[in-house]
Amino acid sequence: MFMMESKEQNERLQDIANLCYRCKKCSVICPVAPSGRFNPRKFVQEINLETPARLKKGRKFCDVEEDIWVCLTCGQCRVCPQGLEIPEMVREIRKQVREQAPNDPRFAATETHMNIFPIAFELMKKNLTPAKKQTILNEYASSQKWPALKMAQTGAIAYYPGCLDLYEHALVNLQVSQTLTAYAIIRFLNLANITPVVANDCCCGHDALWAGDEETFISFGKRNIEIWKAAGIKTILVSCAEGYRTLSVDYPKYFPEFPFQVEFASDYFDRNQIFKKILGFEVKCRKTVTIHDPCRSGRLVDGEHYESVRNLLQNLIFLEIVEMPHNRDEARCCGVASFRNCTDYARDMTRKRIKEAMKVGAKFIITTCPKCVSHFQCVTLNEAAALKAKFGRDPPKVMDLFAFIYSAYQVNDLL
Repeated sequence: MFMMESKEQNERLQDIANLCYRCKKCSVICPVAPSGRFNPRKFVQEINLETPARLKKGRKFCDVEEDIWVCLTCGQCRVCPQGLEIPEMVREIRKQVREQAPNDPRFAATETHMNIFPIAFELMKKNLTPAKKQTILNEYASSQKWPALKMAQTGAIAYYPGCLDLYEHALVNLQVSQTLTAYAIIRFLNLANITPVVANDCCCGHDALWAGDEETFISFGKRNIEIWKAAGIKTILVSCAEGYRTLSVDYPKYFPEFPFQVEFASDYFDRNQIFKKILGFEVKCRKTVTIHDPCRSGRLVDGEHYESVRNLLQNLIFLEIVEMPHNRDEARCCGVASFRNCTDYARDMTRKRIKEAMKVGAKFIITTCPKCVSHFQCVTLNEAAALKAKFGRDPPKVMDLFAFIYSAYQVNDLL
């Protein structure tokens, strides 16, 4: 992809910022604006009015006083009547700051989990022989005494499991099982007589991109595209909301040669009626669930993926779906983005979302983003006693969509 010089980027950002007529809708809806650390209207105003003067004084990049690292890039500010893509503007300035002021203390202050994920991505970038995902999945199946999976090395349709088993090793106490999700999807495809390619690809680069580290993102993207082309893949199914956003929106922007059709797994299952093709598929699940719609498969990809999740859950007999007041395009953020800024303020946002689920009587929160699962689980597991004291019952369990359906399928109900 052709990368513009900072001067061109700054001029383009200023042209976009000039569209703002300060209606304040973005500030009213922004979940972090009340913290006083980042306000989207002030951010745009700085680009519009103040940055040109700073640049004349010798600044080489379009930095702003508003703390760009606090922004969740959750897209709630897309209510903008002028259509300003504020998350994209934040991401672009983060890139400039990372390139020209890599020791920015504000960035270092946002690190979480002892910086384990950036370190992992740096190791991935250097390791040209990633773990064999098919081996990982069948070893997992064997450990659970489940049927082995049928997976191809080459073919037209692939399933991309993302950073398979990374979260399980990095967040050992939070029960974020991407391996279960991957196993469930491939197993259901097998039962519908579909054998997907599962390649030894690497991380999509989502977190690096949104942290302003384009070099790492591009490195991952180029490697993945080469692997997928060599395998003869035409269509890629993605179940992770962040991975879907990255492959369907960001890869085509950065890599014009990107030739693949990317499908959100729930859309593919719903449209192709996969569960109806599985002989004897019936799940009696007597539970009440609510759905948390992630920003990366919702607002940041122009929606359209909300109903497939609900349609798939309706296959479960006796299952009751209750909606939280804030759902679909109005769904509130889980509180943390790209494993950065896990603050008390962010945890309070997570806590409010869990309370919203408890108020509608949900026993499970179902989502399609492993990050959302980890953040909700962190609060529900660590604050279970306080939540139970307030509501008189245990907090809901948080699960990925396909992990939930497969768990119910295995036991024909969930405890």
